[in-house]
Amino acid sequence: MSQRRRAPKRRVSDVVREGVYPNVMWRHKLECGHWELRKRRSPAGRVGCTTCLGRVVDAELGIVSMEDMDAAKARFEALMANRVLESGVFDGWDFGVEAGVVEVGGQAQVVGFEITASRR
Repeated sequence: MSQRRRAPKRRVSDVVREGVYPNVMWRHKLECGHWELRKRRSPAGRVGCTTCLGRVVDAELGIVSMEDMDAAKARFEALMANRVLESGVFDGWDFGVEAGVVEVGGQAQVVGFEITASRR
């Protein structure tokens, strides 16, 4: 799957046309403050922010010792729940986040997560 499709969607606050035909590029300013450069203007008003996607959760969470595994798992689940709330994808839904943690060389590392959602 392309990186742009996996990126968190952000509202477009401004669009600027750059270049002249046939080399036109559209610079989208997003609500998170980042810019996305595209060949076409987004008609949806929401664009995936590849810069936000580039912020790896592991860099913020880190690899921790096995004794701290429960605390690391809780921090990761809270972090992902905040990202889900910010994205607005599950407005009107109740959701939960469950993290998958494995042992790597005596340390705990988050390897994935699952979001379960149900209508309110």
